[in-house]
Amino acid sequence: MRLKKVEIQGFKSFADKTTIEITDGTTAIVGPNGSGKSNIADAIRWVLGEQSVKNLRGNKMEDVIFAGTSKRRALGYSEVTIAFDNKDGEIPLEYAEIEITRRMFRSGESEYYINKNSCRLKDIRELFMDTGIGKDGYSIIGQGRIDEILSNRPEDRRNIFEEAAGIVKYKTRKVEAERKLEKTQGNLLRIKDIIYELTNRLDSLEIEANKASIFTELYNKLKKLEINIYLKDIRKIEGQIKEISAEKEDLEKKLSAKLEEKIEIEGKFNILKLEIEELDNSIEISRNNNLSLTKELENNQNQLKIIEEKEKYYNRDLERLIEEKELLERRIREFEATRLKIQADISVASKEYDKILDDFDKKSIELEISQKKLKEIEKDIDTEKNNMIRIYNNSSDKKSELNSIISFNENVEKRIGQLKKDIEFMNTRRKESLEKHNDYTKSEDDINTELSNLKDRLKKFKDEEVKYNDSLNQVNEMFNRNNVKLQTKLSSLKILRNMENDYEGYFKGVKSVLKQSKENPRLNRGFIGIVADLIKVDEKFERAIEISLGSNIQNVVTKTEEDAKNIIEYLRDNKLGRVTCLPLNVIKGNTIEIDPKDKEVFNIYGLGYELIKFSKEYDGIFKFLLGRTIIIENMDYGIKFANKYNHSYRIVTLLGEVLNPGGSITGGSYGDSGISIISRRSKIEKLNKEIEEIKNSQVKLEGEKAAYIEELVALRKETIETEEMIKEKEYRLIELKNLKESNSLELERLDKFV
Repeated sequence: MRLKKVEIQGFKSFADKTTIEITDGTTAIVGPNGSGKSNIADAIRWVLGEQSVKNLRGNKMEDVIFAGTSKRRALGYSEVTIAFDNKDGEIPLEYAEIEITRRMFRSGESEYYINKNSCRLKDIRELFMDTGIGKDGYSIIGQGRIDEILSNRPEDRRNIFEEAAGIVKYKTRKVEAERKLEKTQGNLLRIKDIIYELTNRLDSLEIEANKASIFTELYNKLKKLEINIYLKDIRKIEGQIKEISAEKEDLEKKLSAKLEEKIEIEGKFNILKLEIEELDNSIEISRNNNLSLTKELENNQNQLKIIEEKEKYYNRDLERLIEEKELLERRIREFEATRLKIQADISVASKEYDKILDDFDKKSIELEISQKKLKEIEKDIDTEKNNMIRIYNNSSDKKSELNSIISFNENVEKRIGQLKKDIEFMNTRRKESLEKHNDYTKSEDDINTELSNLKDRLKKFKDEEVKYNDSLNQVNEMFNRNNVKLQTKLSSLKILRNMENDYEGYFKGVKSVLKQSKENPRLNRGFIGIVADLIKVDEKFERAIEISLGSNIQNVVTKTEEDAKNIIEYLRDNKLGRVTCLPLNVIKGNTIEIDPKDKEVFNIYGLGYELIKFSKEYDGIFKFLLGRTIIIENMDYGIKFANKYNHSYRIVTLLGEVLNPGGSITGGSYGDSGISIISRRSKIEKLNKEIEEIKNSQVKLEGEKAAYIEELVALRKETIETEEMIKEKEYRLIELKNLKESNSLELERLDKFV
């Protein structure tokens, strides 16, 4: 087993990835003070699991990570890998070569790998136990280590001998086994305590178990008794149902007789009702005129309030936009300053790069000149050597000429042998240099390919960043538009709710009843509500129904005549106005029948009573109010239908024109800017729905916005990482080019020698 190579990246002074190949024999690392020789030994100690910062010559563990220089930023991690030749199988793993890697980040996290498989520090320590290679082994002898061993206590020195003897692993396992035994003994004591406690509770648990079984038995008996009682009650109820059925038949007979009387009374009532309707029509005309004037006044007041609210909102929006403009201008100025600073930095870096490139070219030329001079000097030395040999041979004594010739021949043969070895060595060197040259060329091509891929990847990230920025801007724009809509609708809703809470548009008497019914229990007892509160109308028929009801829309619905009397007396005594009351127990109405063919021919939608939604208990009220009013498409169809039936029905168009029985027609401008009591409530419901939709849309847009921002942050991170990788590849490419050029010069020298 021997150490083959050490790879260091980001460890102390080794910012770039550095590989140190360890060949057979002795490998020595030389260099001036502070060049990082000791850092290599520290790196080997660190990768083998050294946890002591003091032994690594630092203050904290983060000091082992390259801290940066004035021209180079600090790195985020350090990594060291050492490789061992394990052909002899001394390390107990089935690999011919074993690589140990340790990586540490600035956050303090460490990662350990054996042959690129993640492992624990404990695994690495156990792997090298008894090999002498561990962090405390005798294979790494640092400065002052020998003195420390000699001066140590016998107990401490014993650890080194145990490591050499190969028994540390077993001692470690023994200590661990003893620790587990102690823990197991503690667990056994705890189990005995638990058994003792449970034994003490055994008697009480048996008593409780007996109680539980008795309870279960009694509960089952109770269940059977309850079922018998339920069966008895069912039989009793069935008998009562039979008695009630018999009573029901008697009551139905009596009800039939009463219904016949009712029909007779309704006939008389209808005759009186027709007379009352004629009087109501004349009253309604005058009330409608009064209502139109009141509505026009209220609409004008409402419009004024809406305009005032809009003015406040626009002023607030203007202030917000001014603040946003100032903020954006400040940010533009900051970005401009940053851009100028970056441009200045780029200019300085470019100048420094050009200067370094010029120095590099000059040094290369000087190197070539030096190599040429060296070759000439070597040639002169060879010439001088030959001259000296020739002079030596000529000056030899003639008596030893034969011996000299023999010696000379031997020397020549030796020289020829040496030259052959040199040529063979040079050819080997040349072959190695050619292999290196090919390796450098291949690495250069690979890096160029990776660099091209990284640049394509960077372009893709930047294109995606532009796309996400555009999408984010669109979402922001939509979000701001929705905000404006939301504020406008909230303002309108607020105005409408204020009008509703203040009972604007109601008659004085109705307004008084609505307010006092909340405070006066006597009034509230029989008060149900006003007609407008009890119906829901489709938006299409709102105007027609409102015109059909006229002032009746504000009629007060009570439970009984007595309740109506209490309300009217209260208003009279307190001089709070007048109202019309509709007692629920008295008011009854009937409807007219429309021929289905007429519905198709004259575009009749139906009776007003059929086009509204209300609770069944108010059926009589709305039959009375809208049971004889026909809702039709327009005035042309209305006139044709009225002529056919000799103006016998009350007809209302969708636009609010009224064709009265007898032939009179009411219509004209309605005041589109106004909001009626019915339309105001539907408008509030509609605004609530729209506001909810906008809020949901805003929540969705917020989610999209957050997702785009998250994507942009991730893309920016990827872009920065890719740019860093491109820089590293470019530096590596320059380094390879330098190595390739040096290797080419070496090849030329070897070719000339051979």
